[in-house]
Amino acid sequence: MGHPDYLNASTPKDSGMGKDDLASYFDKSASLVQEYTSRFEHDYARPALHNSQAFYNERPITATFLAIFSALSIFPTLSFLGIALFTITTFTIIALGAAFVASSVVVLGLLGVLTAILAAAFFTSAFLTVMAVSSYLFIRLVVMVRQEGSSGVSGWVGEIKDYLVSTAEGARPRGSNNRVPEDSRSDTTNESAVVVQQPDRNLGEDTYSDYDTKVQG
Repeated sequence: MGHPDYLNASTPKDSGMGKDDLASYFDKSASLVQEYTSRFEHDYARPALHNSQAFYNERPITATFLAIFSALSIFPTLSFLGIALFTITTFTIIALGAAFVASSVVVLGLLGVLTAILAAAFFTSAFLTVMAVSSYLFIRLVVMVRQEGSSGVSGWVGEIKDYLVSTAEGARPRGSNNRVPEDSRSDTTNESAVVVQQPDRNLGEDTYSDYDTKVQG
């Protein structure tokens, strides 16, 4: 089976159009390059050659010297520029790396000193706190024993217990101490007291005596 006629008819046209476009693009590129080349030649190359020719005609020895000097010095000059640029870049990178390493060492050293100072301050604070509390308790014990005698020791111990208990209760969450035992609530609701005042007829004046009567609920 062959391809349809319209496909066979359109394929050569498409290929021809693609080739024409490619050829036109190449021609435009070549013409653009030729234009820039001719402009460089007319604007820079030819004037330089004319000036060189004129300078050589006027001063041939100096022109010869400059030409030989330029030919001999162009490679060392380019080498110097390349090596100088490489050296500057290398030493800049090394200097930055060395500065980073040195600063890191200094910062880590200062951090170690700060850590040691903070640790010493922490333990010193703990020691001074313990000494202050111990001194206060000892002075309090001496004062209570001097005022109350041997019973001051038990009072001193009781004060310490009360302080510890109050501290522990203060550390508990709120609402934990608001519960009322079921037994106490049942006892308070089952009984109530009623006071009845009756006149005392045995006395000559109107006086009242209080009688407490418990009414069981």
